[in-house]
Amino acid sequence: MDYALTSTKSNFASLTSNADQKANIIIAITSLIFTISLGKISELHDAHTLPLVVLMLFSLASLLLAIISVTPNYRQRKKSIQKLEKKDVNLFFFGHFSNLSFDEFHKEMTDMFQSDEHLHEALLKDIYQMGVVLHREKFKILFYSYRFFFIGLLLSFIIAMVQLICDI
Repeated sequence: MDYALTSTKSNFASLTSNADQKANIIIAITSLIFTISLGKISELHDAHTLPLVVLMLFSLASLLLAIISVTPNYRQRKKSIQKLEKKDVNLFFFGHFSNLSFDEFHKEMTDMFQSDEHLHEALLKDIYQMGVVLHREKFKILFYSYRFFFIGLLLSFIIAMVQLICDI
């Protein structure tokens, strides 16, 4: 069981890194496209700016979503661990224990390590919370970022082709 828990935590850490790399790729590509498009838009004839504007808007939306997906979600806990329900605290997550003194943290960790059941429960809670963050705050937002980018490319291509065909 310990191997399964540590293996799952390791896989989640790898998935988090993978999601951040994908977001960084989208950030780089869409930033480049947006910047180049912004510089070129004044050079185009008014009738031909629509595909570029569409590409810019969808690239910007994709860029913003990718940035959101890699931005840490910071919520500071103001309550001490004693004032919180034990079920709400994840001692393996720095955001939950960073406001504790070392003595409080040490006591809580020592108490948790006294029982295999409490330790496994804490590890399961950590894995669950990592999965929730990966799903809701990384991959879901990244999914929409990629979709906006793809739709923007496709839509701007279609508009450009329609304009080209109609001008002929």
